[in-house]
Amino acid sequence: MTEPPGNSTDSTDSSNYSNINIRRIGIYELPSIDSESSYSPISQYSNDTVSSLSEDSINSMPFAVHILDIENQYIEAQYIEEYNSEISDNSSYLSDNFYESKVFLYKYIILVIWLSYIIGLILLPQVNFGVMSPNNNNLIFQTISEYPQCSDMRGDIWRFFTTSIVHGNVQHIFFNTLVLFLLLYFMETLQGYKSLIYILSLSSIYTGLILNYFSPYIKAVGCSHLVFATSGALIADYFINRKNRNNTIVIYTRNLSLLASILVILFEVCSFFFLYQKDIAYIGHWAGWISGFFLGLIGLKDTTTKKSNKVALIIGTNAMTLITTYFLYYYIADWPSNTKNILDSTGLPFCCYEMIVNNVTDVPCYK
Repeated sequence: MTEPPGNSTDSTDSSNYSNINIRRIGIYELPSIDSESSYSPISQYSNDTVSSLSEDSINSMPFAVHILDIENQYIEAQYIEEYNSEISDNSSYLSDNFYESKVFLYKYIILVIWLSYIIGLILLPQVNFGVMSPNNNNLIFQTISEYPQCSDMRGDIWRFFTTSIVHGNVQHIFFNTLVLFLLLYFMETLQGYKSLIYILSLSSIYTGLILNYFSPYIKAVGCSHLVFATSGALIADYFINRKNRNNTIVIYTRNLSLLASILVILFEVCSFFFLYQKDIAYIGHWAGWISGFFLGLIGLKDTTTKKSNKVALIIGTNAMTLITTYFLYYYIADWPSNTKNILDSTGLPFCCYEMIVNNVTDVPCYK
């Protein structure tokens, strides 16, 4: 828009000298010069005007539109196009990453567990699928040695990790790795191999710390704590990415991972309340799930923004700070432990507990 000169009394040309803002116009239809129903505009040289206009000529008169309105519509359309393009790019990015990212680590983890079991069987005097393999006490998780030595083994940090490659029998390793294979695949597909390493390594440490607090006199083997840790982490991933709806394939995979994680929890509940077995380390399962969930809230990312979820980060950090402070303190300072094994259904005290805590060796006890 331009501001015209001020009022002038020397001319009656309203289009050039009237005190109004001049607007550019869009001519959508011009009147036909051949039409009998034509009109005459205000002349630049006389004050004569045509006194009558026909209906047809009025309909064919040019009319003005605001250029600003056209420009706004163009800008709005441009913004919508850019927004749709951005969504399309994000969707394409997620889809490309989903297909092009190399999901490989979960297979090697399962392979290492099975190779360890098979090699352990080969090293036995006679192959027996019903016994522990590898049959090596240096690999299982325990913080107190066998009775009657009952020595402090808390410094054997490697046991936090090597217990995952030892299993009680072939049925034990089969069902553990079957479920673990599926959950590890989901985790690595959705969050990448680095997140997988992060969850498995730290959850192994926290499971050991918590298990030692509640059941310091037991021995534990198997990778079931990794199953529950991955289950907890996948639920944390769903919590962080539940609003991401840009890619159908990713949504489908995340929903399947949530379903699998819920089924693991339901199976554990049924096992504990209806199919309870004294040789299952339920506390190890629960410790794995709790640590996996809160570690997931801390370390897993929003897959669209590639950033941490602030709410999840605050919740996870506070929870893991409390867990670390409490259980690490007791792991270091509480020796010998006065805690009797929680969920112990043997009916007998542990021999090392009686010898170390009560200084008694001549009572019936569980070795």
